[in-house]
Amino acid sequence: MNDEVTHPRWYIRYGIECYTVIKVLTHNLFPMEVTHMSNHVKYCFRWLEKNEDKFLQERDLDKANETWTKFYSEAKGRFVTDKVTIEDIMIDKQFDELHDED
Repeated sequence: MNDEVTHPRWYIRYGIECYTVIKVLTHNLFPMEVTHMSNHVKYCFRWLEKNEDKFLQERDLDKANETWTKFYSEAKGRFVTDKVTIEDIMIDKQFDELHDED
């Protein structure tokens, strides 16, 4: 039975649900990485299946590309070593306050 609310046909391939793939691919990701990867997988699953209209298919394909770009950018941030953290700011502030008294 095809239930377009709980199990839409465009989110199932070879008996595997999109959400199962998302669960596997997002294991150990940070929250925003999960958001972008989940959206990417959903658009990849549906772009040819949900609509027969070529315009809508192209739009879903474009969204798949956009969500991948967002995921990649977010994930790439893990490797940036010069990120400023709140701890860095607090330490700098304390250092400045100590030296302002001189």
